[in-house]
Amino acid sequence: MNNVRVNPKLDEVIVNSALWAAAGDALGWISELTDDKGLRRRIGGSELREPVAWKRKIGGISGVQVPLPAGTYSDDTQLRLAVCRAIRSDGSFDVELFAKIELTVWPSYALGAGRGSKAAASNLTRRDVNWFSNFFVNDGRSYIEGGGNGAAMRIQPHVWHRGGGEDRAYLIDVIRDSVTTHGHMLGLCGAVFHADCLAYTMRQGEAPGPEEWMRFVDGLKGIEGVIREDFQLGRFWLSAWEQASKRTLSDAIGEVAAEIRRDIIKLREVSPNWTKSYADCITILDGYGSRQGTGTNTALAAAFLAWAAQDSPIEDVLRCAANTLGSDTDTIGTMVGALLGALAERSPTWEVQDRQYIEGQARRLAAIAVRQRVDNFPYPDLIGWQAPSTQADAVAETNGHLALAGLGLAEPVGKGSKAGEFVWQWLKLEFGQTVLCKAREGNMREMNPSLMPGPKGISNDSHEGKLIEKSSNAKNPEAEPSEAASPTYFRARDRSYRATLAGRAVERDLFDDSGKDRNVGGDRAAHTEPSATERPPVNINALTDVAIRSGFDATTIGDCFLACIDDEQGIEHGIGFAAILAKAYLARKRKRG
Repeated sequence: MNNVRVNPKLDEVIVNSALWAAAGDALGWISELTDDKGLRRRIGGSELREPVAWKRKIGGISGVQVPLPAGTYSDDTQLRLAVCRAIRSDGSFDVELFAKIELTVWPSYALGAGRGSKAAASNLTRRDVNWFSNFFVNDGRSYIEGGGNGAAMRIQPHVWHRGGGEDRAYLIDVIRDSVTTHGHMLGLCGAVFHADCLAYTMRQGEAPGPEEWMRFVDGLKGIEGVIREDFQLGRFWLSAWEQASKRTLSDAIGEVAAEIRRDIIKLREVSPNWTKSYADCITILDGYGSRQGTGTNTALAAAFLAWAAQDSPIEDVLRCAANTLGSDTDTIGTMVGALLGALAERSPTWEVQDRQYIEGQARRLAAIAVRQRVDNFPYPDLIGWQAPSTQADAVAETNGHLALAGLGLAEPVGKGSKAGEFVWQWLKLEFGQTVLCKAREGNMREMNPSLMPGPKGISNDSHEGKLIEKSSNAKNPEAEPSEAASPTYFRARDRSYRATLAGRAVERDLFDDSGKDRNVGGDRAAHTEPSATERPPVNINALTDVAIRSGFDATTIGDCFLACIDDEQGIEHGIGFAAILAKAYLARKRKRG
């Protein structure tokens, strides 16, 4: 990080927040979904004091007991790191890469993942499903009912790299991130509430209390406006969501907000002695019962514990969360860790898995916050990407080395745990993260080259938070950040012509091969909005395909039609689009009739 100006205080805040979040996750995961008897089996005692080595059954009913080193974290931290990688060097969150690569590979190494998040990730492997159209129904679970905390637990990086974001610049990315997997407003509102709590903590140097919580709840009504202004969400997601949920977005957010307000009023009456009152908080929020794990209740429980205990040693606070058996110990712990970590003057002394990699990602986000140029993770090109069809298919060989699809080369760590013809093996990825994967034993397939990360180079150089030194700023560290890295640029780019065509992956479908933007995973900060004469030719067949896949949704048809006619040959394209669509509609009508 030579010759780079990063605010030391901000750097410390983000690093400590990230490390304590991982520590809270590692401690709380040991006691997740167990009782006194189960905790004794896991650790040989009745109380958790720090992360220890333990064993857990992995792989469901037919799985095996796998030894977990001290400090092993769960899906909370795994997904948080995935979000970090998907935040690009210009400060943008590449939700398409997150959805189609990170989330579809994640089940192959997920630890402690919820069924809803795994169902959402599974559905994203389909080629015709995008981040804004993941309306799955699977084994009694559906996107619309996804109100768990799987989104809230991973959104901290959006706040970190905005430096606390007094103007809530993080809000659009928190929303995009959340709706990728969670379609119930309990999940989305919980994520936004936690983001607001973390941003306040970073800015004010203290955890917010009940009065601030009420203001955050009032701010939830801003979600609808942000969604309506975003093309993908406003034109595609919103109408589909309201149709599927049979209610307006405004009403749904209002109901959730009213519920949170009622809970806050009750929490105001709880004793300020957090060592005794935290259990009362969980009871009020039904955290031992049917509402355990909902996005809003988890975020509010974490906010309460962080506020009430912010003057106490952070280790004691995380122990309280982890030893409150029957609650969502790991996710509350990780969210409290993120909040109080932002106030901490030191990092954890506990064992934390992949500490160096977590710290590196935190420093990378701190650098982005002050608009320094950093590396990007070199994801595979989405054009040739096909998510692994099974959990074991994600691990394969390339040139005699093990590799994990989408993330790159890996080295085995220790001895694997056999389960029939498969083995559960710890792998150390080349950039520093450790994952436990299911792989075929002795019958390893060859990895398709299109599933491996792209070549390294400018903005794609390393994965450990090291700042690149190939830019103009490397020669002149005092140079001002480019206009492309400013918040104004982010807002303008989101309104650009290419962004209005539903993201870069959909853009590849809608435009023919003369489109110039093919640098998937590369630095896009220097890109500018194309003029009307520079826009690539429209691919009518792909546009009609989007309209047909929508079920002939009127709004989608209108948007695709406008994209057709916004071209030099607009009249001809419009006529062609209408003719193809009419033929497809009538053909399906005859088939039904």
